[in-house]
Amino acid sequence: MQSNNDEDAALGNITVTGGKINITAGADGLQAETNIIVSGGDLAINADSDGINGKDSVNITGGNITVDAASDGIQSSNTEDATLGYILVGGGTLNITAGGDGIQAETDVNISGGELTISSGGGSANGNTTTGGSDFFGGVGNTTASGDSCKGIKAANYITITGGTIDIDSADDAVHSDNTITIGGGSLSIAAGDDGIHAESALVVNEGTIDITKCYEGLEAPAITINGGDIHVVASDDGINGVSTGSTGGIFGGMGGMNETGAFLCVNGGYVYINAAGDGIDIGGSIEAVMTLN
Repeated sequence: MQSNNDEDAALGNITVTGGKINITAGADGLQAETNIIVSGGDLAINADSDGINGKDSVNITGGNITVDAASDGIQSSNTEDATLGYILVGGGTLNITAGGDGIQAETDVNISGGELTISSGGGSANGNTTTGGSDFFGGVGNTTASGDSCKGIKAANYITITGGTIDIDSADDAVHSDNTITIGGGSLSIAAGDDGIHAESALVVNEGTIDITKCYEGLEAPAITINGGDIHVVASDDGINGVSTGSTGGIFGGMGGMNETGAFLCVNGGYVYINAAGDGIDIGGSIEAVMTLN
């Protein structure tokens, strides 16, 4: 199917189980007012706005999906119902190039499988790993020229990753939640123009492989718990940064240690390697570790 419409092609529900679909759109590429479900097929989408937009949800369990979008690659945009506005990825191959966020949900993002390659905002080369843009210190993170957010994976509530292979090259944070991030498996390869993984509330790593080759700060949240996994971080500032949301640090987000209280890091297992130009571990609170940090 070939589309060249300049208007949003909004449908109630969209289900794709097979076939080959090519879409070129002057607005959103594939848009549904309720749900989008993809379990198979080949989709190639080139859109001047969002690539795939399921207002209530997007659920991908299979297929080969290529998205080139001027705004967000995949988005679920329902802000009126806390049980909707989510994105699920359980399989398939996704190649996303987005001027804005690669994947953006108004509530939750859950990734349990699949192969995801995401480039957002032109990639980490368009970020600023020298001064950063941490949200904790009054910054807004890096944005595109249009002012759009340009994170790899972004959710307003929870991000849960339990499987899959995820490769992110983002101008801003690679993985960002306004609430909590839990990683229980899978493999993440990250190059970020700002933070590698950033949670406004809590970050929990239970299992999985996290390889952050470029970032400003590697892991950042007020509460960080590492129970397992294999973590490698190369950072231009702090490798692991724990800071309360009420702190009053410098305007660039990297001037840690300034009136930071209430944050904590708890390490119960796993392997952590840090190569940082700033602090290896900077926690504005307490650290509890029952392992050796290398």
